[in-house]
Parts: sequence; structure tokens; C-alpha cells
Amino acid sequence: MNKQVLFTIFILILSAAMLFAQTDGDNNTMGRAYSNPTINNITGFGRGIYAGSDLDKDGKPEIIMTQYANGGAIEIFEVVGDNMMEEVWRSPDLGSPYGSPVRTVAVGDLDGDGYDELYTYVSTGWNEVDSTGGIVVFQNNGNDNEYEMVAKLDWSTNPALIDTGSWRCEDIAVADFDDDGQLELAFTRWVGSSYASRTVNILSVEGTFASGFYSWNQEYKQTRYQLNTGGSITG
Repeated sequence: MNKQVLFTIFILILSAAMLFAQTDGDNNTMGRAYSNPTINNITGFGRGIYAGSDLDKDGKPEIIMTQYANGGAIEIFEVVGDNMMEEVWRSPDLGSPYGSPVRTVAVGDLDGDGYDELYTYVSTGWNEVDSTGGIVVFQNNGNDNEYEMVAKLDWSTNPALIDTGSWRCEDIAVADFDDDGQLELAFTRWVGSSYASRTVNILSVEGTFASGFYSWNQEYKQTRYQLNTGGSITG
């Protein structure tokens, strides 16, 4: 194969790569689409991100980010134009004494009122017994870009569901896990350092958060040793 043929093949591959890199229709190849160094609320490590929600129903897609600083917090950005975002809300500091307290978020309408809620968890560490830890629920209050904490699930308020002990979550998700037409909330949790205390939990909600009349129902809870992990080498 001569050099001219090799060069022709190289040009064809390069052209195809440039064509497929133009994914958003603005004739720009992939690269940094947005950066705003003037935002100073992000004072700690960003940990988790959720994209595509519209919690306040204003027609603008949102990007939600968690950060570690000051006991943990949540930031919400809205897409306001091509390659343009605006920071529209920051939660209160969530007050955990743990160094990496708020890792991921989930979005969904668990209480069936037609408005999605924002779910996160606040970890307190391996062996800390602290009421700042737990599942925290935010919801839009009816005003554009305004959110309020409408519920919190922790061991001090729900000991039947959440054992007394430390609160360290690894992940959280919202889905209709059992295909019954109602969304559930799933999370994984460690209590202390024992493998037997590591659990998978799935909860549902009866009532609505906005009314103040609601209850959590535990639909599933298994420890790591009770789960059939299908031959996983990590158990």
C-alpha cells in the first residue's frame, strides 16, 4: 500500500470523526460548552450530577450538582440558551460533620402530586450517630427557581425504618422497581464497618409531602449477606 493511499484513508477517517463530533447542531466540535468562573458558591468538591429535570416546570432543563463543602449542599443550574447556563438555586448547607456528605441526587414524583421532588442523602460517616444524616427531600414551592425542604427521613424520626447508628449512603435512585405504577426510592447504606450492616433499601410514600400528611413505607430491605449476588467475587 503506497503513501498516497494511506494518506487518503487517513483524511477519510479524520473527516468522519469531525462529522460525528458535531452533535448539537451548532457546527462546533465537542469541547467545553460552558464555563463561568465568577460563580463562587461551588466552594468544595463537586461529586454528583443529574441532568434533564424541570422541577419548577418553567420549560428550562436543569442540571443538578452536589458538593462537599460546609456539610454538603446542592446547586441547580438552568439551561438558558445555546451553551449557556445560569445558577438559579443553592440549598442551605446540610450540616454534616462528615468530609464527603452529599454524593448523588435523584429526581421523581414519589407522592404522585404531579410535581417531581429532589432527593439526596446526607452521610455522617462510619460510626457517627448524628441526626443531620438521612434522606432529604426538596420540592419547588410554586415560585420559579424556589425550593423548600418538605421531608427528611432519619433514624431519630423513623427508627422503625432506619436503625439507630451511623448513616453513610453510597447511592440513591428513583424508579418503579416493582412495576406497580408507583415510583419508589432506593438507596444503599452502611452502618458502621460490619459487612452485615450494609443494606439495600427501597421505600415508597403514601400521602403528599406538600400537605404534610404522608408516611414512608419500607417495601424492601436486605443486608449484603442476604442478597443473592449471583456469584459476585465481592459477595
